[in-house]
Amino acid sequence: MEETPAVRGHDRAIKHSFWLVVVLASLLSFPSLNRAFYTRGEPREALVAQSMLATGNWISPPAYNGAVPSKPPFSHWLIALASLPGGEVTESTARLPSAVAYVLFCAAFFLFVARRAGASTGVVASGILLSSVEWLRSGSTCRVDTILATSISGALLALFCWQEEGRRGVPWLALALLSAAALTKGPVGIVLPLGIFSLYRLLAEGAGLRPVARVAASALILAAPVLVVASLWYVAGYLARGDDFLAKVWYENVERFAGTMADEPHKHSVAYLLGMLILMLLPWSLAWLVALARGAGLRRVLKSPLTVWRGLSDLERFSLLSATCIVLFFCIPSSKRSVYLLPAYPFVALLAALWLSRWEERVAGLLRMLSLVACVLCTLLPAVSLGLLVWPSAFSVPWFPSALWAAVGPMKVVLVVAGLAAVWKLTEAQASERLAVRVVACAAIAGITVVDAGMFRISPQQWLASPAFVDAVKPEGRERLYSFGSEAYAASFYLKKPFFGATRDMPAGSAIFVERKNLERFRSEFGGQVRELSSYSSGLEGKRETVVVEWAP
Repeated sequence: MEETPAVRGHDRAIKHSFWLVVVLASLLSFPSLNRAFYTRGEPREALVAQSMLATGNWISPPAYNGAVPSKPPFSHWLIALASLPGGEVTESTARLPSAVAYVLFCAAFFLFVARRAGASTGVVASGILLSSVEWLRSGSTCRVDTILATSISGALLALFCWQEEGRRGVPWLALALLSAAALTKGPVGIVLPLGIFSLYRLLAEGAGLRPVARVAASALILAAPVLVVASLWYVAGYLARGDDFLAKVWYENVERFAGTMADEPHKHSVAYLLGMLILMLLPWSLAWLVALARGAGLRRVLKSPLTVWRGLSDLERFSLLSATCIVLFFCIPSSKRSVYLLPAYPFVALLAALWLSRWEERVAGLLRMLSLVACVLCTLLPAVSLGLLVWPSAFSVPWFPSALWAAVGPMKVVLVVAGLAAVWKLTEAQASERLAVRVVACAAIAGITVVDAGMFRISPQQWLASPAFVDAVKPEGRERLYSFGSEAYAASFYLKKPFFGATRDMPAGSAIFVERKNLERFRSEFGGQVRELSSYSSGLEGKRETVVVEWAP
């Protein structure tokens, strides 16, 4: 069948927009890979990969203080593999897997949406996803969250495609992504996506014993190979670490979900989780809420939700169900972090794009205003950033010029210019599409200038690399370093030395890392002679200060 001009034009629009999404996703992630660690979580994950390379143990390497790692090793395998060519784990290689997953998923997500709703809607959906704060932050972070989110969301999208094709053949991509999710975070990587897909099928096929049995059997068949792959690692981990491994698995997967963890980390309310979802999706959540409130949409939903559900397309139903189930699932445990909702973001972005295109007339004024603000910021931010490079004396803060140069760099300036060129190329597009690209460009420029410069300032790296600090922990007898009251993950990573928990069996002259607020408690518990050697900022969490002390009984 001969292609018509309309078909060729549609394909050309998808192709051009695809590369636009790839450029913008790369602009948001890759330039920020080399910034110094400034939180506790990033060096904690990097230490596991560092231990893999140092010990050759790729099953369950000793984490901080020799403990069993708190998560399965898939993301750490990727970090270690990325670090093999250079022979060491760096900030860039530790974050590279997240950035690659971020770019690949956003590109695939665009194609998924564009082939079903058009290139313009694909750009808007991808732009919402790219510029959401949580995805933006996670896309260049050494944590398991991006790998988990892209694996779960990608598996759901692959299963939807399989459903569209009449469930013919084996969904190899979905199975591979489910296996990756299970080996990144544990059973949740299997239970959550298969549970959502099974519920979607049940809603489509109707109630009754026969449909339930058929859907359950299909879910078990899909889960079987994934369970086999995941079980290989769990068995190997138990053989390597024994009961300590089982205790860690139980603690992370059962006690966390049941809310019975001894330390109850990240304990928040449901309102916090929902509020963070709205906050992290600004300005898109604002436009969507205004559109919903101004029209008959909200009244229809409240009056007859079943009628509204039936009026949705299959894509809208699947996205709404996926986003709702993910949010509700993570509302159950007492441990709540906004980053847990990352797998829901693609589906929220897709719904927002579809409904904004449908309701664009209702929020045309708001979209124009937001687009104008974004356009002004896109113009001012590069000018301010480049101005600071040529006129650093305008700032009295001594660290700012060097930090800004480390953040901006020549390659990053090129990427900023490329991003701006992409923005202006879309001047003929619809309002929501122009806004999407401009918001992404704003996020990129702000991220690789102001944010990166600020992270340089609060990172422990600059103190840990100073000669005075190195001399304090270098003398003979200090091959083993200790910590008390908190984990010195960044210090262990940058010093490339394993740390151990402080005990009374430590040799005289040991160097112990203690937070300033815990110093008196250390003196009272350990007694003996305590002499301060050095100190450094612990990073972002409450601007804490860590003191290095010499202890002798």
